[in-house]
Amino acid sequence: MSTYLDDPDEWISQAEAARLRGVSRQAIAVLVRKRRLSVLNIGGRVFVKRRDVEEFTPEQAGRPPKASKSTDEIVRLIDESDEDEKHIARIYLYRRPPLHPLEREWGTTAEAVLTAIARSTDLTKRGIRGILAEATFEETILPSMRAEGWNSVVVVGDRTYDFALQQGRIEVRIQVKLQRREKEAPKEYASKSRTALKCPSGTMYVVEVQKTRSGERKGVKTRPYRFGDFDILAVNMHPSTGEWKRFMFTVGAWLLPRRSAPDLIETFQPVPARPDDYWTDDLGRCIQWFQSGAQRRLYAPE
Repeated sequence: MSTYLDDPDEWISQAEAARLRGVSRQAIAVLVRKRRLSVLNIGGRVFVKRRDVEEFTPEQAGRPPKASKSTDEIVRLIDESDEDEKHIARIYLYRRPPLHPLEREWGTTAEAVLTAIARSTDLTKRGIRGILAEATFEETILPSMRAEGWNSVVVVGDRTYDFALQQGRIEVRIQVKLQRREKEAPKEYASKSRTALKCPSGTMYVVEVQKTRSGERKGVKTRPYRFGDFDILAVNMHPSTGEWKRFMFTVGAWLLPRRSAPDLIETFQPVPARPDDYWTDDLGRCIQWFQSGAQRRLYAPE
């Protein structure tokens, strides 16, 4: 091992090596400890050879074919590694698959985004869960409707509905909401005006049906939905079922109106645990209800 610099540009600090390779300082230290890089010790400071850093490739010799290692063995090897080695493996795995567009846009990792969400307020988490409900609808419900001859309509701008389906001249507008976590209905349903509601399916949940943004236009609050803003309400039932793919559907015109403003949709609406005459878990059937033009109110006496 040399103790002097023959060529100052030939040797670089470990910090510079880490920047050169785009890894952590600890990752370079592990390679030094394993003698994978040539080193130069000057006054207690360890330098590494620039060429070794630039040309470094993970060891390949002696490794068995990929198929010979079971998942359990890979997990065992990771568990037996020290923190520095796990850090190197984490960096390697992150670089193997293509980054999510949001990771590239924000210059961070999916893990960091999830950590930030975990530290956020309940209101922020609720908003993200609502977006996840919309994404699940798009990934699981829409493909089945396309198979039945419906085409997705691109929704542009800030509309009062999230999705639209078209078949010939028929267009159906769908608003997606997430079921509230509370099992029982809020105080709104304890009033005398709601005691007439009959739910034959037993357990009742609620969904909050209003816009996420509040505001006023000419003195009128813009957060409530009006009848006619959407045709079908889709409710993701994950809070009660633990299944993101579980939805319940009803006709928008069947929702309960506000007592003080009948043209506005009541904020909290009842949702049953299983399908009945007012709610269905089949979007196709709900579209048939909508097309029939039947006039009803959720659980109100006929």
